[in-house]
Amino acid sequence: MVETIVLVVVGFLVALVNSLAGGGSSLSIPVLLLLGVPAGIANGSNRFGVLAGNLSSFWALKNQLRVSNQHKIWILWAMLGVAIGAFVATLVPDLMFKPLLALVVVGIVVVQFFPQSKLKFTWEPGNQAPLLFIGVGFYAGFVQIGLGYILMYVLGKTFTTDILKINAMKSLLGFCLISLSFVVFWVLGQVNWNIALPLALGGLLGGYSGGYLQGKISTIRLRYLISGLALLMALKILYFHFWV
Repeated sequence: MVETIVLVVVGFLVALVNSLAGGGSSLSIPVLLLLGVPAGIANGSNRFGVLAGNLSSFWALKNQLRVSNQHKIWILWAMLGVAIGAFVATLVPDLMFKPLLALVVVGIVVVQFFPQSKLKFTWEPGNQAPLLFIGVGFYAGFVQIGLGYILMYVLGKTFTTDILKINAMKSLLGFCLISLSFVVFWVLGQVNWNIALPLALGGLLGGYSGGYLQGKISTIRLRYLISGLALLMALKILYFHFWV
């Protein structure tokens, strides 16, 4: 019962942070790993909560979104990438995947603490947009942690500079990518419903709350709190994996 409550709360926080900025899975994945969930199952089951959060967040922001035929094509390219990435992820042994997930969490958290001025890029995708979206899709299928940040950057380059419209498109694209990847993990036996359902319940509440709070609250303190907790847990996982 206590574990279920913890998962609902984690699902809520993950979806809330994902809706407002991104990076929520940097919290949920370490929690699942510390609870003893195998890395592959954690990677697959976590997506159901993220999926619920993306859906409710998109619903709260749906009036902000207009999708052109070009954007629909890019989504299809990303879906190709996500199918490949999810399949490859299921082939990686847990002994290798657990520290890999923890390292990705550390990397995502460290990037968050860099000054934003240091993270600006001048690259423009141009005709390479299909490859870009395939790459984004592959990452979403393989690990997915920090996907929100990647989508924010990519959509800022290819979609619009309006933050509300970017967040709406991020929720839609995230929903499409996570949906397909979740199906792949489910079919290949990488989903535990006792974990996925509580995360999804919290995700529905957190995603809708985040969509409603868009532009109304500062996300910096919340992001730093979540990131700090995620970093501590990820470092603990790495410590016990490599040195104990």
